[in-house]
Amino acid sequence: ELFCLEHGLNIEGNLAAGQTNSAPPPDSFFCEAVRGSSSKYFPRCVMVDTDPNQLEELQSGRFRGLYHPDQLWGGNKDAGQCYATGNYILGKEHANAIMDTIRVNAEKCDNLQGFIVYHSAGGGTGAGMTQVLLKQLIEQYGIHVPRVCFCAWPAGKMSTTINENYNAILTLDQTLQHADASVMLDNTKLYASCRSSALDIGRPTFPDINAVIAHYASGFTAPFRFDAKKMSGHVPATLA
Repeated sequence: ELFCLEHGLNIEGNLAAGQTNSAPPPDSFFCEAVRGSSSKYFPRCVMVDTDPNQLEELQSGRFRGLYHPDQLWGGNKDAGQCYATGNYILGKEHANAIMDTIRVNAEKCDNLQGFIVYHSAGGGTGAGMTQVLLKQLIEQYGIHVPRVCFCAWPAGKMSTTINENYNAILTLDQTLQHADASVMLDNTKLYASCRSSALDIGRPTFPDINAVIAHYASGFTAPFRFDAKKMSGHVPATLA
């Protein structure tokens, strides 16, 4: 949502009302699909989850018009908060299908510069399956196409299962081997940021936490999306 706002798009992937062509071009993180005299932008991303309920919620929610069906891959069996299930069972079983989905979207890029992977370190899919996919990205695209991870780190006092800590340790070791860089997003610190005097959110919700993460990701990726000389007037103050 934040990337759409920064590039003058609404949540349907269309140019927002009153938006002019002088806005920062969205080509780097969005793919344009021309339909007759109109055009629509889709995010250059693939959403993956072994739990089908999460993607069904996305397809029926506010952003249902933003993503193309080819960008969504959902399984039919949850990893059950277990690294081993996500890595050794579901990861090996579905890796080829997921990589085919990634390949279709990567081929739409004129100059593929790398992959950004958003995942959780505490869940079975986010911890286990992510490592299978990182290995596949190296095998299929080589070590010279960088892989950067944004990793949500579990909070010990707020963990829903004891498995989260084990999952996090196991995926951390693999991330060191297969990612070129990893931005660790500690859930404890994220909640503290929401409760700080700057935001003053007494009872942070998941959308609040995700909004903070989105601003971190926005600042990190701004150099890839904005021309500092031509677009300095359009870069939001939150990125400064």
